[in-house]
Amino acid sequence: MGLDEIDLTDGRNFVAGVPHVWFRRLRHEAPVYWHPEAVAPRGGYWAVTRYDDCVHVNRDWEHYSSARRTSLFHEMDDDQLAQQQLMMVNMDPTMHTRYRRLVNHGFTPKMVRDLEQTIVGYADGIIDSVCERGTADFVEEISAELPLLVIAELLGVPQEDRRMVFDWSNLEQLELDLFFMLLIVAGNETTRNLMSGAMTAFFDHPDQWELLRKDRSLLANAVEEMLRYVTPVMHFRRTATQDLELRGQQIMEGDKVVFWHSSANRDETAFDDPDTFDVRRSPNNHIAFGGGGPHFCLGANLARMEIMVMFDRLLDRMPDMRLDGEVQRLQSNFINGTKHIPIVFEPSAPVGGTPLPARAR
Repeated sequence: MGLDEIDLTDGRNFVAGVPHVWFRRLRHEAPVYWHPEAVAPRGGYWAVTRYDDCVHVNRDWEHYSSARRTSLFHEMDDDQLAQQQLMMVNMDPTMHTRYRRLVNHGFTPKMVRDLEQTIVGYADGIIDSVCERGTADFVEEISAELPLLVIAELLGVPQEDRRMVFDWSNLEQLELDLFFMLLIVAGNETTRNLMSGAMTAFFDHPDQWELLRKDRSLLANAVEEMLRYVTPVMHFRRTATQDLELRGQQIMEGDKVVFWHSSANRDETAFDDPDTFDVRRSPNNHIAFGGGGPHFCLGANLARMEIMVMFDRLLDRMPDMRLDGEVQRLQSNFINGTKHIPIVFEPSAPVGGTPLPARAR
């Protein structure tokens, strides 16, 4: 197979799973690769796949801009682009810094710690809602619920309207301020898909579930390994602000540059045995939240707390959970996502967590 047969633009190539074989080959043979794409500037874009290069492109906003076009992969017409550039993720400093400061205080470690017992109550309430049945869809009824409840709490949305948050995160209208749109999507999509992908990884590696069940002191390490191994946001895009060179490749001003977190987090030069899911892995300097710099994920502390709480409660209350059918994945080259995970487990009694309000229709 030639490199020209690799196609990272088509979401259908990610339905069976992230094409890690392709990424491994690119890292080894063409770590900064000119990937053809008919609608992209100059008929293609630069696919950046090695860890160090991904970190560099992400941090160097002066040479690799989010604001020149967008941080999102797909091309847009002028009207769509004008709308997207109102979102914080598509800004560069100093405008990006001004917007970020508006909400920074809501995501500090202290604020997140103050939410912990609320999150525990929600997690127990979610498990209460399915525990007596002994069967559930892990995505629809477990992993999707917690981030919806938490982001609704942060935004002051009544809990009975939390499913409206899910709907809003899939709309493209300007009726909802794009600033809050970003918070909703970031606070919902990524954490939901991380927990879903992590549960699938545990089904594939039951020995790791047993390790964690027997030794809960590994949980913090395990959360970082879930983030590395799953990497729910697979890439971001930048635009070169001037002619420059990256790993021997001549990049021209205006070129589209896409750096792949999914590849960086499996880079053999950054991680030992990177394709192994190991809850004991340490150190674990993954870039699931970005590689530092101004675009480091604002909600990283909150996401870690949600993941840790949910898996702690699952390990206590549904330790025998197992897969009961086919995992259905999203068709996307952006979000490493899952639509359905059917599970079965031993029925148990509710513990009295925060009751889930009826879903908004």
